[in-house]
Amino acid sequence: MDELSGDVYTVCEAVVLRNSLSMYLGHVSRTYKDHEAEEYKMMMQFLTGIYKKYNRLASTRIELDASGRYVVKRDIRMRTDLN
Repeated sequence: MDELSGDVYTVCEAVVLRNSLSMYLGHVSRTYKDHEAEEYKMMMQFLTGIYKKYNRLASTRIELDASGRYVVKRDIRMRTDLN
């Protein structure tokens, strides 16, 4: 397999973290008894903020360039700069 660029590797990490956070949020939501507790609300707000950050990075498109390497597809509307 070709070597991945740093930007592509960052996107791959974000996909793993986003999926893990999604599973963890579901687990916490199912197992925590009191959804009205202040600590539950603060924890969910914190975890949701982290999830949104990694979700934005994980949704970055990756393409094959002319030389056959995987690169991040640059978009002028992209809100997150990976540099």
